[in-house]
Amino acid sequence: MKNFLLLFALLTVVSFGCKDDDDQIDTPYAVDITIEEPTANAVMNINEAMPVKVNFARGAEEVIHHVKIFVLDADGNTIETLLEAHAHTPGSYSYDNATAYTPTAAGTYKIKAVSHDMEGVHTDPLEVTFTVQ
Repeated sequence: MKNFLLLFALLTVVSFGCKDDDDQIDTPYAVDITIEEPTANAVMNINEAMPVKVNFARGAEEVIHHVKIFVLDADGNTIETLLEAHAHTPGSYSYDNATAYTPTAAGTYKIKAVSHDMEGVHTDPLEVTFTVQ
């Protein structure tokens, strides 16, 4: 009888203690990224500070975890990382810096922004191309 009661208690704990996988919704990590500054195909001057403004947005209750903004050269190499942060903010996160980057050489560049969740799942990155003269 003791074995029966022990088995019954164990089954009760296991059946109520485990979450049913069918009840969980697998929501992909999606973040809407917009780059307001620089605008696409903007022309900047060498040795003049340029503004960078990037917005990351999700649903009001959804958390934006990690954000990264960096400058790439024409070959896709990272020239400078402007922001790499664990935002952990629900709804939206903005980066707005009037003097974020000062280009020192002429050429074609890109501002690239991306976000990823705690497991390292990345959103689609967004890039804006600009020219320095």
